[in-house]
Amino acid sequence: MGQTFERFWAGTGPAVTAWTNAMLQPLPPDVQQILRAAAGNPTIARRFANGFSDPNDFPDWFMTPEAADRYLATVAG
Repeated sequence: MGQTFERFWAGTGPAVTAWTNAMLQPLPPDVQQILRAAAGNPTIARRFANGFSDPNDFPDWFMTPEAADRYLATVAG
């Protein structure tokens, strides 16, 4: 079991934990902005949904206000 956990933690564990913790708290304005944008933009919605398969993608665009702003400027612009 220890080896299984180590593989999980070396792969997707940190991203899964960070995303889960972020979604359990009141959503900050940047996350609310992403979710509003996803409601009208299939590209953003698809990337959000695909994050459930690959949570390692979330830090690149979802987990900080700066990353969210950069991403939304490229797809929602």
